[in-house]
Amino acid sequence: MPLITHMLQRGPVNAGVVLAHLAGYLIPICFVFGQVLLHPLYMYVGSNEDAGQFMWYLGWFWHAVVSGHHPFVTNLENFPGGVNLMANTSLVAEAIVFGPLLYLVNSVFAFNCLLFADMLTIGLLATLILRKLGCRQWLALFGGILLETCPYFINQLVDGHANLVTGPVFVLAILYLIVRIAKAADRPNAWTGFMIGLLAALMFYTSLEVFAVAVLIALLMSLLFLLFDTGELVQFLKRASVRTGVSAAVTITVLISPGIYLFFAGPFHFQSNLPLMPVDQFVTDLLNLVIPTNAQWLHNHATDQVTSQFTGGLSEQDAYLGLPALILLVWAATLLWRIRYARALCAGTLLIVILSMGSQLHLLGMSDQLQLPWSLLVHLPLIGNALPSRFMLYAFLLFILVASLCIERVLSEGTQRWQTLYAAGWLGLVLVTWLPAVPFWHQTVPASAKSIEPGGKLYQLLAGHPTAIICLDYWHFGYYMGILADTHYAFPVTNVYGFPYTTASMANQLEEQFPNQFLFTNQFKDSKQSPVNQLKNYIATRKPERFVYLDEFAADMSASLEQALTIVCGKPVTDGSAMVWIVP
Repeated sequence: MPLITHMLQRGPVNAGVVLAHLAGYLIPICFVFGQVLLHPLYMYVGSNEDAGQFMWYLGWFWHAVVSGHHPFVTNLENFPGGVNLMANTSLVAEAIVFGPLLYLVNSVFAFNCLLFADMLTIGLLATLILRKLGCRQWLALFGGILLETCPYFINQLVDGHANLVTGPVFVLAILYLIVRIAKAADRPNAWTGFMIGLLAALMFYTSLEVFAVAVLIALLMSLLFLLFDTGELVQFLKRASVRTGVSAAVTITVLISPGIYLFFAGPFHFQSNLPLMPVDQFVTDLLNLVIPTNAQWLHNHATDQVTSQFTGGLSEQDAYLGLPALILLVWAATLLWRIRYARALCAGTLLIVILSMGSQLHLLGMSDQLQLPWSLLVHLPLIGNALPSRFMLYAFLLFILVASLCIERVLSEGTQRWQTLYAAGWLGLVLVTWLPAVPFWHQTVPASAKSIEPGGKLYQLLAGHPTAIICLDYWHFGYYMGILADTHYAFPVTNVYGFPYTTASMANQLEEQFPNQFLFTNQFKDSKQSPVNQLKNYIATRKPERFVYLDEFAADMSASLEQALTIVCGKPVTDGSAMVWIVP
């Protein structure tokens, strides 16, 4: 890192600069991790079922390698079928580094360490990019803090979307290398191209969605630079050299080819006839640009009343810029419009915000017939299955670039002290409007989970036996995946989360489309079959040898289901609130 190199070259007196930077990055991190850091082994960031899913993925890669399983295909879920992990967000890249922590400590600790490292790295990389673009030290630091605190990342953390927080780390690392190429006096070599290709491949194996969106944004920004600043684009291509481009292209092609094959043609591969999400549901609402969600510190009852009308959940309501940021963006665009590259950045920001709105404009969750540019992209492979709201990452990134470059220009041309104080104050106002809610959203692991982990009373009853986890519904199974990772993948489960892909509108048709595949408390109560017959059909179809019930993540089990389980399987073995039924 240039900052560390600078400290070592200039002597220990600059250690204070490094500590000041780290303290700056840690301020917003403490807002998010405050309570979690006190109990990092059983309390984790976020309160969505996706967090448990990513804990499972973090540990799977090394478990598969050590035990001789396929790292991208498993039958430990969706038994007796299986799951293609490339058709899910399997976090392979992160599992290589953070997976061992799951075995040394537990899945919660590994998950928290990953997100903590993500936020710190995001701030550091953003600062390095701004420094390379010529921003002074305090301004670059402020930009790094703003990026890691922006509502895009905060709202993804609420839903435990580790892939959507980690994927941008590779985006920023690639952007840093691109900026270095643009600013370097010497031509980069093939090694730089290899690093860009490697980082892109790591992004691919973190999230196909992030990768596809990043590729589209790269093409979009290239076209804008071609339109507004052709000379700068040509100069960049000359500096990059053919060797760099070829090295990057060969590296990424070789590394992602296995994943592409598995995604489209591997076992249990992606089926394009099953849409991932309903069209125009997870999009940016126009009012979301100025109204904070309840993941932000400024939220209140009035803002809740507004944001409750938006489509999607908190992770899709990630477009909150706020009035101070919008005013700063308009002022910066006005001041920098004479500079060609700044025009491309400003136009890119506006176009990305429009793309995030989906195919039609939404206001308070209601759409009109005004067609937006996304309607032209929705049929493209991979891109069409990305959620439009994910594009807001790049709107925040471009906003911070434009605002920082504008302020640097003003400060460089002026000599009055009030200008610095005014600029810092305005950026501080933006930061205040973006600060996350306190205490931040978090989730704890249920105490009964210990019963099915190694050493627990019920562990030996389950080890090696196909098991059905009784959950509240399809989505809630994600909560249990972290617990299953802490059993060290001791038994397969008939449950599945995230596969097969289904739209939200199809949620009530799961039983009809995949007969007897899901046995959840709310669907069981709604079934037209008698409880005993439904349970027998489920056993005949899914082949479970055990049923497990942990009550902390689910509503009270219906009396009819408990009675049916006891009639078919006999009395359960219990340990506190945990219960296991053994299929005869």
